[in-house]
Amino acid sequence: MAPPKQMIRNLALVGSLFLLASPAAARPPEELCGTSRLGHLEAAYLHERSRHATAPGRHLASTEPRGRAEDIRGVAVMDGAAGVIATPNRFNLNGFALRFTPEPGGYRLAVFEHGRAEPRAAAGAPLADLGDDDHRSVPLPFNFPFYGTAHPAALVHSDGNITFRTPDDGFSARTLGRLVAGPPRIAPVFADLDPSRAPGSVRVLAEPDRVSIAWVNVPEFGGGLFVRRQTFEVTIEASGSVEMAFHDITASSHLTGMSPGGLGGQTRVTSLLDAHGHRFDATVAEPFTSTPFLDAARLAQRFYESHDDGFDYLVVFNTAGLAPASNALATQVTVRSFTHGLGDTLVENGQLYGSPRRLQAFLNMGPLSQYPADPNAPVGARGRLTGDTTLSLLAHEAGHLFLALASIRVPGNPSARPMLGAGQVHWSFSFNSEASVLEGNRLADAGPEAAPGRFLTTGAVERYSPLDQYLMGLRPPEEVPPSFVVWPSPISASRLPQTGIRFDGTRLDVHIEDLIEAEGPRAPSHQVAQNRFRFAFILVSEAGQWPTAAEIEQVALYRHAFEAHFHEISDRRAWADTSLRGALGLSAWPMAGVLAGGETTVRLSRPRVEAAPLAVGVHTTNGHLEAPTEVTIPTGLAEFEFPIRGLSPGVADLIGEARSGDAAPVFARVKVAASPADLELRLHYREGPLIFVRVTDFEEVNYGGVPLRVTGADCIAPANCRSGPAGLLQLHVPGAAEISIEGAPGSTISIQP
Repeated sequence: MAPPKQMIRNLALVGSLFLLASPAAARPPEELCGTSRLGHLEAAYLHERSRHATAPGRHLASTEPRGRAEDIRGVAVMDGAAGVIATPNRFNLNGFALRFTPEPGGYRLAVFEHGRAEPRAAAGAPLADLGDDDHRSVPLPFNFPFYGTAHPAALVHSDGNITFRTPDDGFSARTLGRLVAGPPRIAPVFADLDPSRAPGSVRVLAEPDRVSIAWVNVPEFGGGLFVRRQTFEVTIEASGSVEMAFHDITASSHLTGMSPGGLGGQTRVTSLLDAHGHRFDATVAEPFTSTPFLDAARLAQRFYESHDDGFDYLVVFNTAGLAPASNALATQVTVRSFTHGLGDTLVENGQLYGSPRRLQAFLNMGPLSQYPADPNAPVGARGRLTGDTTLSLLAHEAGHLFLALASIRVPGNPSARPMLGAGQVHWSFSFNSEASVLEGNRLADAGPEAAPGRFLTTGAVERYSPLDQYLMGLRPPEEVPPSFVVWPSPISASRLPQTGIRFDGTRLDVHIEDLIEAEGPRAPSHQVAQNRFRFAFILVSEAGQWPTAAEIEQVALYRHAFEAHFHEISDRRAWADTSLRGALGLSAWPMAGVLAGGETTVRLSRPRVEAAPLAVGVHTTNGHLEAPTEVTIPTGLAEFEFPIRGLSPGVADLIGEARSGDAAPVFARVKVAASPADLELRLHYREGPLIFVRVTDFEEVNYGGVPLRVTGADCIAPANCRSGPAGLLQLHVPGAAEISIEGAPGSTISIQP
């Protein structure tokens, strides 16, 4: 864990703090959440860099001892050998310059040695009184074209970057997600820098056709007497070219790159030193770190060497003192996401983590030492401010699979996301989130006629709110009450929750209908969405070392207490299973569809092949589905197929429970459609004459056993021209063809050669 901030300005931990007119956001404790949009891209890139750190094409696991791993007290304990603790991706651009030259629709990168002893702007004018987490507007002698938009001024920030149109002085983690989701930005060294400790260290040299901004010996925040100092420069030209030059970078971790912001375009995470001549259409960046870190993908791969793919979340603590990210207490990385209407993109990265089917999120909770033994006790300075406990922070990170990414839009400002705060993955301080564990507050509104201080924060960090539960698939939209956000607000949206804060601003009402209009309806809906989740708790030590019995017991206590906590704060609409038992599998998980009167096949699997048959009881609910009451997986086999039949329209649970052994039960939701007219046919994949089509519905539920009418093509799998268990039909299409769902002529897809 990184050391605490040396200064926490204007922080009131006792009593009520009243802020009137223009409240200044306090510098928070360093216990921030490091989760970001597109965090899976950073994790995958750092994994690949670590994987090839020893030699091209060689995995670290092939050159290190396998290490020790053992399940104790329901916790998967392992040491950091075999690449689990990865080598840093150290900064390698000192003495180099990156020049981005605009082309139609993008930029071309040139990498070269700049050969300058000091930045051009070292002799420029200092930015007066530039403080920590601060910025200054610098008028430009030309309109600077950046990703197709001309800007008359640049906003120069303390933290090694410049933005356009909108400042971003937030103290949230300097992540790829913040780069992508924030304002248009050029970020040579996006790190927590503090020029207030070196007055005049950020300088500007303006010339008729170019402006250079230099950070000269600017210290990182904190660090005492042995602070690291950074020297670098960015130059923007009237032609639209951007040049970043690096002189002396020693930051513990940072991001280098640039972005059009506003979640625009495709993001590329790449080795910048090796990208000479490459073209980039939108965001391009590289994360750097000077310290070892947990390689999420490699850790998951090693976990699956001894456990089956039966978990939705991997929850990792460590005793090696490894922070999950710079200035971060914990982070979440989405591994697999198949939900629409959340305000985020879909992710499918399971194979990289060794999970062919189920894993959805990786929670890096950081060093175990930063958490108290009591799971309900406040966690450090953050807990004393917000009320966060170990259990609430576990729920916070688990919720990031669905939250907080959605927001209403503002007329006339479509890029604004008024409901969102830090990294645009948390609720805004000024959003009445009903005291969500994903930040925001419960707000009381005294009305427009109230004296200064119309709004008061009355609750924080209590539960998954009704809106949270809708986005998690636990509640229908009609059960989400209206809310509001104060926008514009005088308080930073990224500020940590805190009760007893009064402030003014403009009330903007938030209705679920407005959110659905902005993001689309959640699909799958609460009727078929998953509500039972499996969590594997993992404790990692340094390579060659082993946690103490007390440390293992501490994590065991957390995992046991979390089951009840998760159930309670979701209003008992969701369940957590934190055991390490192997799990039965259903091909219908997490949801599947069948026609009323129709039939499809479900594949049942057990965790491992055993020399004995396994009898599995099969249960259904609500009377909509017919299935055998017991299925036996024969001796020596890992799986067995059985039929299910739709009886009447509706949603049923399909549950499998082993009659013997310790395999965890499996739960799937099966939707029974009334008629073929309720279904849709989509072109899923095409490569030459190979075509896959998919039978689904508006909730993204896939239907098996649906008969299709095919002309001009051959059905390969299944050969009977019915959709398979995942709703897919594979076709060979040598020329023009037509495919439709029988009984739904409006579903026709025409294939042209």
